[in-house]
Amino acid sequence: MDAAIIPPTPYDHATAQFLSNVALLANEQYDNPSWNGDIPADLVPAGYTQIAKFQVPNLDLNKAVDAFLTAHPELHPLVHTDAALVDADVDALVDAEIEVLNTHLSNALEDPATLSLIAAAAAPPQHLADFTPAWFGFALAPTSDNLTGSNIVAFRGTRTAIEWVVDAAAVQVPVPLVWFSDGKLKIARVHLGFLIWFAFVKPQVDAAVLKFNPNAVSTQTTGHSLGAAIATLTSIYLKLGSPLTPVQSYPLASPRVGDRTFASAYDFYVPSTFRIVNLTDWVPVVPPTSLTIVVHGVTVSVQYTHVGQEWSYLWQTGDLNTNHSLKINYNPAIIANVATDAARTYPNTGVPC
Repeated sequence: MDAAIIPPTPYDHATAQFLSNVALLANEQYDNPSWNGDIPADLVPAGYTQIAKFQVPNLDLNKAVDAFLTAHPELHPLVHTDAALVDADVDALVDAEIEVLNTHLSNALEDPATLSLIAAAAAPPQHLADFTPAWFGFALAPTSDNLTGSNIVAFRGTRTAIEWVVDAAAVQVPVPLVWFSDGKLKIARVHLGFLIWFAFVKPQVDAAVLKFNPNAVSTQTTGHSLGAAIATLTSIYLKLGSPLTPVQSYPLASPRVGDRTFASAYDFYVPSTFRIVNLTDWVPVVPPTSLTIVVHGVTVSVQYTHVGQEWSYLWQTGDLNTNHSLKINYNPAIIANVATDAARTYPNTGVPC
């Protein structure tokens, strides 16, 4: 059975509210270190059990990206859209670019020495002795008596400043995904910073999958802000790994994750994705759809596109942080069921997008 013929499900308010509350728990998991990653039993949704908890280092994303590119100069030619490669025959793309990707990028992201380098570069020297992983999310599985439940993977958002989205971390690298986009077969590209975060969590997600309830009706992912970006990468990863399993995603306040090729492939494989956006939140309009940046002295151009169906609402609190807040803004708005898939009719933040 082809994964493409599994029909997408429509947006569901009850599911959006449920997963918004789950995403809020992922934030609280980080805020309550005494939990040790374990969601208190009285807070775990009825009919579910926690099967995994995820940790990642406390990273400065821009420094982590810079450290990664410094450690792997062989990847520099791959951090932007090379017009010659994009216009080439797809066989040449696979032979030249995917081979390099598989032998360098994937291996490097799973190499403990490289991950240690990233962690060391990202943490201020005076704090290295106290460097400890931080809780980043968890997985739930429906109990045996929950016949309508889904396996759930949830990630928290950034709990500090959010400048990481718009600086050097906006560089893109290819991923092993070829898709027909803009009239050509192309290699999909994603945000290198988000890919680094995903590299930390991927083995933990793999372990959680082994504990999934095989009778669950679907797999659902959610997350806020950075967590929404990682939920996006996780969604297509899970779908490609288990093509017959329906995957639904409700990302909240998500930044853009990849280029048009990635977004086209993602929307084909995970059509039941409902990206919830506050129109006064500036995080969903970054990285910009098109920008020029300097990567290790080389000027490169990248472009980004959102995935999924946009469900938006307008709530201006008068403060950028609370416009973006899951607890203060997104969660109450979702509970109030004010999000709509109607075309945008209100101005955004004023940030060029």
